[in-house]
Amino acid sequence: MNSSVKHSPSSSGEIRLKRIIDHTPVGVCVTDEKGFFRSVNPAYCRIYGYSPEELIGQHFTVVVPPESRQLLCDLHERFMHYGSEIRGEWTVMSKSGKQLTVLAEAALIHDVDGQPQKATFVLDISDRKQMEQALQTAKEDAERANRFKSEFLSHMNHELRTPLNAILGYTQLLDSTLDVPPASEEQRLFTQHILKSSWHLLSLIDDILDLARIEAGKLPIQLTHIPLESLLNEVLSMLAAQPNSHNVDVQLIPPGPDQQVFADMTRLKQVLVNLGSNAIKYNRPGGTVTLRCERPDPTLVRILVEDTGPGIDPAQMPNLFRPFERLGAEKTTIPGSGLGLSITQKLVHLMNGSIGVDSRLGKGSVFSIDLPVTGAP
Repeated sequence: MNSSVKHSPSSSGEIRLKRIIDHTPVGVCVTDEKGFFRSVNPAYCRIYGYSPEELIGQHFTVVVPPESRQLLCDLHERFMHYGSEIRGEWTVMSKSGKQLTVLAEAALIHDVDGQPQKATFVLDISDRKQMEQALQTAKEDAERANRFKSEFLSHMNHELRTPLNAILGYTQLLDSTLDVPPASEEQRLFTQHILKSSWHLLSLIDDILDLARIEAGKLPIQLTHIPLESLLNEVLSMLAAQPNSHNVDVQLIPPGPDQQVFADMTRLKQVLVNLGSNAIKYNRPGGTVTLRCERPDPTLVRILVEDTGPGIDPAQMPNLFRPFERLGAEKTTIPGSGLGLSITQKLVHLMNGSIGVDSRLGKGSVFSIDLPVTGAP
């Protein structure tokens, strides 16, 4: 006589369900009406650091910090009576005493005898909470740093510029009176040194304050439509007034009379004067600097500043826009702080533009600025 063992659908389903529960990464426990553990899955044990034998028969508050036990007992009793519990995050306690943060949700079920039980599903989110806390701490640190920068800017603007402006003012007054009575050549030279050094220091202070304002998000930018022809003519005049010991010829190829760009007037002039000044300072004797425009596409204007200088070593290109980086020029007599190109790049980005450079050793450099023709609709 042949015999075989057949499993009922219900028992097969229960086996499959148990396997699923045993292999799920979510912690699952079942407690009776009074809150004592009746079953726990492996994930639940891993979260709390207990074995199943250590938990079965224990009250669920064994994994609850003492200060929260009464509250959770009250919530458990409410759940068993009304079947409702708020899904939420809870602070729990592992076997070692370490506090964890879990996301928990419960379901009301019944055993084979019809007795109510509570199935609780637990997900350990301690790592996520620590990351959130670290991000929050970093955010608060950044906000404190920004507040400090703002206070620094206000303080330095007064403490540095005020006495320096006084030095400049009195030195200019002294320079204007050197003819009455006539001063010696040495006195004139000393006065010119004071003026030159003071203007250089004031320029350096302005650069540092600009960089600090940009990094603190405190530099106001007023975007508007700017006629390019008049702006470039003004830049040309400003460059012509600068020291030009190499007799560099500064040229402008005028854009179309109706050509416009969407930018901040003051900051765009600052950018172009800075690029033009560099092109003059680092040029060869008798070289040229050319300002011109292109239209790479209908939405953009490209402003180019070309020079006939020595060019930039390709190995130094990655450092070009770094603050205080002068690419070896600090070993020469050419004045500069190494902040100009860094500020220029940041200003261009604030005006929704981009800056690039094409340079060849012995041939010169071309700096290009792409800016929108109009604001976003």
